[in-house]
Amino acid sequence: PARRRIEAPVLAIQGDADPYGTLAQIDEIAPTAGRFAKLVLPGCGHSPHRDAPAATTAAITDFLRAIR
Repeated sequence: PARRRIEAPVLAIQGDADPYGTLAQIDEIAPTAGRFAKLVLPGCGHSPHRDAPAATTAAITDFLRAIR
């Protein structure tokens, strides 16, 4: 599949138990340029910020520190 021309940094977080989204969707939005990080949270549903708040917050914090 062709990747989009996203140049901004992207942090994609997805639960592996998400009934609405697939991991393939994350792969599709991977940028062609720029930083990309993918986090798959085990046992997490559609709302990582609710289902796994500590892991989600840590991933966001680490990602933002890395792009500063």
